[in-house]
This record gives sequence, C-alpha cells and structure tokens, in this order.
Amino acid sequence: MAEDDPTLRADSDDYLTRKGLGARAQVFGRYRLEALAGRGGMGVVWKARDERLERLVALKFLPEVVAGDPEAVRDLLLETKRCLELTHPHIVRVHDLVQDGLLAAIAMEYVDGESLAKRKSAAAAGCLGVEELAPLTAQLCAALDYAHRVAKVVHRDLKPANLLLTRDGQLKVTDFGIARSLSDTHTRLTGRVGNTSGTLLYMSPQQLKGEDPTASDDIYALGATLYELLTGKPPFHTGDVALQIREMVPKPVNQRLAALGLKPVPAAWAETIQACLAKEPKDRPQSAGEVAERLGLGQKQIGGAAADPLKPGSRYENDAAPTVVVASDSAAHQPVETRVVPTRSSASLRAGLAAAILVLAGLGCFFGVYQPIRQRAAAEQARQAELARERKEKERLDAAVLAKTNLEQRDYEAILARMEKVRDDAQRPDLDMVQQAVQEYLAAAPKQFKAGVEQAWERRHAAWSDYELSHRPCSLVVETDPTGATVILFPRNERKTSPAVFNKINPGEISFRVEKEGYWPQDQSIVIQPGLQKRPGLIRLIPLTGSAAIESEPAGVKVSLDGNSRHFEGFTPFRQTMIPPGSYQATLQRDNWLPVERQLTIKSNEEAMLSVDLRGVNLVVGSDPAGAQVTLNGREAGLTPLSLSDQPPGQYLIILSRDGYDPASRTIMLEKDLAVNMAMTQRTSKLATLVIYRESHILGIANSPTVRIDSQVVGQLPNGSYLTLQYPAGEYSVSVDSNLSVAGCDINVELLANETTHLKLSFELRNAGLTAGFVLRRAFEGTAKAVVLTLKPVSPTVWRN
Repeated sequence: MAEDDPTLRADSDDYLTRKGLGARAQVFGRYRLEALAGRGGMGVVWKARDERLERLVALKFLPEVVAGDPEAVRDLLLETKRCLELTHPHIVRVHDLVQDGLLAAIAMEYVDGESLAKRKSAAAAGCLGVEELAPLTAQLCAALDYAHRVAKVVHRDLKPANLLLTRDGQLKVTDFGIARSLSDTHTRLTGRVGNTSGTLLYMSPQQLKGEDPTASDDIYALGATLYELLTGKPPFHTGDVALQIREMVPKPVNQRLAALGLKPVPAAWAETIQACLAKEPKDRPQSAGEVAERLGLGQKQIGGAAADPLKPGSRYENDAAPTVVVASDSAAHQPVETRVVPTRSSASLRAGLAAAILVLAGLGCFFGVYQPIRQRAAAEQARQAELARERKEKERLDAAVLAKTNLEQRDYEAILARMEKVRDDAQRPDLDMVQQAVQEYLAAAPKQFKAGVEQAWERRHAAWSDYELSHRPCSLVVETDPTGATVILFPRNERKTSPAVFNKINPGEISFRVEKEGYWPQDQSIVIQPGLQKRPGLIRLIPLTGSAAIESEPAGVKVSLDGNSRHFEGFTPFRQTMIPPGSYQATLQRDNWLPVERQLTIKSNEEAMLSVDLRGVNLVVGSDPAGAQVTLNGREAGLTPLSLSDQPPGQYLIILSRDGYDPASRTIMLEKDLAVNMAMTQRTSKLATLVIYRESHILGIANSPTVRIDSQVVGQLPNGSYLTLQYPAGEYSVSVDSNLSVAGCDINVELLANETTHLKLSFELRNAGLTAGFVLRRAFEGTAKAVVLTLKPVSPTVWRN
C-alpha cells in the first residue's frame, strides 16, 4: 500500500509495541505479517499473507479506541459490507473486517506501487501534465461511475493520496468510505477532531456543512484532485480554507498555471474542472461519466485501460490455435497450356504422366491427411483451453463459497462469543447494545445459524433478568422546594444536600427525612424496585414564619422586600407578617433619590425592625460674577446665587455657564449642608492667520480669480500676488471662482490659534492640455514665506477677527 495513505500519519497508539504484533507474527488465525507498510493517526497498515487463500493482502489495523468500541466496530462492519460490493478493476478490493479481542483490522487487496500524491511530489515541476493524467483520469472516472451508479457507494474522501498506481501503470482507488468513517468514529469516541487538514482541502460545501453524502461530493473532490495534480496545490490551501470553500470561487486552472510559468491545459479540461468545483451540486457535472465525456476521454477508455492485443486476456486475444498456412506453388494454380509437339517419344510422355501423378498424390495427402490432422489438433487445443478456463472459474467460485462460508461461521462464532460476555450483573445499556447486535445479525444470518443464536440469546437474557430481579441495586433522587435541604437516608444515616442522589440502595422499602433551617422537617417511606431509579416527586417544605417592620423619615417612601423566592412591597411605615425565615434585601426608593438598600434577617416567631433616615441636605451655589446658569448632574437648577433644600446625599457635578465666560465645573460629595462659590474666567478670542498666494505664471497674467471664505467674497488674486486674512481658530471652506472659461477649485482647511497657514493657488493644464483649471494646495511654511516675499500684497475686501 502507499506510504502516504491518509491513515498513515503519526499516532500515539503504536501497534509496533503491542504484544505479538511484528514481522512473521500470525494474527486472526490466518494472516502472517510480512512487513510494515505504514502507520498513522487512524492505525497502521501491514503487508501480510493470507495463509488460508495463499495471497498477499493489506491489513489496516484499527486504533485501540475504535477496535474496543462495539458500536464503532459495527459501523465499520456495515461500511466494509458496502465495500464488498465494489468489484471493479480500478478499485482496491476490500475482503473482510476481522477482529480478535481488542485487535481489529480491515483486510484488503495489496497494491504494490505508489500514490498519485507521491508521483506528483516527485515530478520536476511538482505537478503532472494532461498527457500523463488523461489515461489515469479515464480509469478514475470509470471507477467512480461504477461505484455511484452500480454499487451506490460514495467515496467521501477522494484525494491524490487515495489514488494508487500499480507497477504496470494501472490506477486503483482505495479507502472507499473507510478513511472518512474511521475519522468520524475516532472523533465521536475521543471528543477530539482528527487530523482533517488533508481532507478539508477536498470537501464540497455540502460535505463541510455535515449534509448527507452524495455522488456530487465525489465530483467536487474529483475536480479538486485534478486541480492539485495539474497545478501542484488544491484550489484552496492557505488561510481560512473552510470559509473559502463555502464562499469563494477558485482561480481557474490556467490562471494558476500562468502564475507558475507553466503551459496551459486544454480549454475542455479547465472548464470541466471549474464546473466540478461549483458551490451548488446542480451546477456540477452530474456523473463521473459526464466528466470523462467533457474531458474528451472517450467511452472506450472509461471502461478501463485500453486493451493490449499482445497481452493475454485482452479482448483482442485469439484463444484458438494459430492457423498454419502452407505456401503453394503459383504454377499449380495456372491453367496448363497444351502444345502440339511434332515429335514426342513415349518415354517422355510416361515421365510427364508420372510427375503429374506425384503432384496429385502430394496434394491429396496434404488436403486429405495432413490438414485434417492439424484441424483436429487446433480443435483439441481450443477445447483444452476452454476446460482450463472452466477449471479456473470453478476454483474462483469454490474459493468465494469457502470465503463466504468461513465469514458466516466466523460471524456466528463472534455473535455467540459476544453474548457469552454479557454477565448477569451487566448494566442495562450494555445488554441493550448486545441485543441490538443480535437483532442485526438475525436479520441477515443464514438459516442454519438463526435458531442457535435465538436460543442462546433467550437463555442469556433470561439469566440476566433473573439476576436483576433479585440483586440489582437501585437509586433514589430527592428534590425539594426550596433546594439546599438536608436529606437523611435511613438506616445507613447517609446525608446529602438536595437535590440529593443516593446510589447502590438495596431494593425494597426505605425511609428518609428532609430538614432545613426555618422549615418543618418531613419524613417519608417508599418502595424501590430492583435496578430502577426512584423519584418520589418534588417535596415542598413548609416554612416557620416571622415578620418585618420598616420605618423611614420622612414617611411615605416606597419599600420592597426580596429573598428566598419571595417578594413583598408597600410604603413606610411598612409591616409584613408570614415571612419565611432567611436573609432579605429591603430597598427604599424616594422620588428623585437613589435607591437605599439594607439587609434584613427574618427569624421564626420574631419581628425584624428597620429604620432609615431619608431626609435631605441644603446646598448653596454662588459664582463670580453672579447670574451664571447652574447645572447639577446634567439637570438645569437655576441661576447663581442658588439655594437648594432637601437634596439627596451623594456625588454631584456642578457646571456653571455664562455668555462671554469659559464654563466652570466642580465635583462635590454632598453629605451635609454645603455652600459652594466658583470663579469664572472671561473668554478671549484666539485668532489664526491665513495667507493665500499665487506665483507669477505666463498663462495667468490677465486672470484675477475671486477668492471666497465660507462662501463670502474676501478679494481677488491677480497673477503674482497674495492675500493675508485673520480669522478665529476653526475649520473653513476656501474656494476660488475663475472669471474665464476655466475650472475653479475649493479646499477645507483648519486654522490653528496663533499660527499661520499658507495656501498656494496654481493654474494647471489638464487632459494633455485640452482643459485648464485652478488648484489650491496647502504649502510648506518655510518655502511659502520665501515665495510671498517676492509677490505683491492685495488688500482683502472683508476683514474678520
């Protein structure tokens, strides 16, 4: 088998160290291990000899976590049975799933060769050409078309590593459904996602979503496989591959090849591969046969490798004995010319007659004796060849019958052994699992084995049931309202907190008590059946109650009391009776005040008292100068001087504002009467300077564009002049309107206080000199100052400061 098989990656479960598993060891009673073919995350593969049928096989051993799980082995057995239906010259044959204790393996055809993944990696450019791939793709399409249409099996893990090449160049598809099933089973058992990075690269969007597998998934994987073999990489191989598979369209094959400096593939190949990689199944080729037709491979090639007339067993081979052709004398077939000879002696006549007789005798001997003998020999040779073929076919059928008989006997012995492993004290889920396996076996078992299995299972199930009725322990689950109660189980005096679970209880009548502080205790007696879990129902505890009295200054404040799943509310003075004991939170809410929270403990037959002072404090706010607007915590309160009474204690943010003055703010903590006086600072203007200049230019001598600031005209700017303006700091819009048939311009500029900003106005030609217009740009201060010294100042029409 190929060393880069997907199940041959690194694995912590090393079968080489398992006792008895090594070269020359015999496993499963019939296989002699010869050499390790590979190892990996889903087990190891050994080259082995089947001593019963005298043939080489590949044994793919399952990981111990899979081999030891009955459900996993059952799933793989069903997958193996489906693979037994795959009988195609370009599909690796699966022979059997064998098991012995915790050791299990899948026996399959041994292929002496390498994978297409390895062939690609060894290629000079790291990829293969169409000429090399064409016959192999024809064989691959034939195998997939057969599997989909005839055997109704989907591969689910098609990739270059699963395409093997024999020594004589024949393609073999391996791991139909097995590698994917192994990975899924391993993930279910261990809770860890296996190494699916290789598989992910070839998954269709539907397979990525976990939808049921279809033939269209294999068509997508076929496209991704051909893409990688031709370009060296799958369609998506870096970054978030799953996201790209779902949402992005792969680069066309020829575009990828062009980037690598390689020659393109034929258009039919590029278009067909792109169609296989469509996101929706309806947009892909509907069969592998259609893929082959689109690629121009031809129907004759799809059926398998082209027949070799010189190879035994090909369709051109002539099984009959070769026909012997004897070359005849050309003269013997020519008409005899009769001539009149003036003088002929009788001796000459007799000699001629004798020669003619000899010729006729020779011809008679050939056609009457020798030729029939050769024809009979050829017929006998043909008959012997037919008898040899019949014997070979009979041997094949006998071997198949023997293999089927051995498999049936092994399955019969395996199900009996599995039933015997069910002990009388086995757990019910284990019993149900074996019962399901027995039912599945009986559904397809031969008639001669059914009765024995049915009787054996009835005896085993009856023994288990008898033991359960008399010995199986039971359990008790006690739930209370409220939770957190103490449950005491008698007579063993075991204590747990509800919800309480008691295990390994002897069947029969039991009693228990439920206790919780502040509640009446309760005693109960129940009967528990063997092997069952008893739930007596929710036990509601009856509380021992107390009362609460809450007062406030001033009165009339809203009160809420919460705790132990209870809620009470009212206004002060507040009194509440029949309150279950426990800890409660009392919340008092006065209008426009923050809530005040207090803890209150209620005890049985007692009244808890609470008194809260909610009287406010006085606040006086003054300012210099007076008449400033006062804002308290975002709410306008009036003008200074301001006196406020009955204010809730807490933190306040005071903000003063008045025209012509900068805002003033202060944060205070108001806990008692307080007077605050705040000084305000008069606001002063902060100016910025703006200089707009235009250098001398031959094209702009007669042109004096108009300059606007925030849509207001501030002057004109002739050629070789500048404007100086002052504005309060801020952002402004500067625009230039031309008085000629040329385009104007505008720019937004932020003026900073006490700083000078320079804007340069230029006249430029555009579109290869066909149009012209003005452009405003911000200029570097040092350069601009030097230029302005050479220009003529222009007085502005508007002056702002």
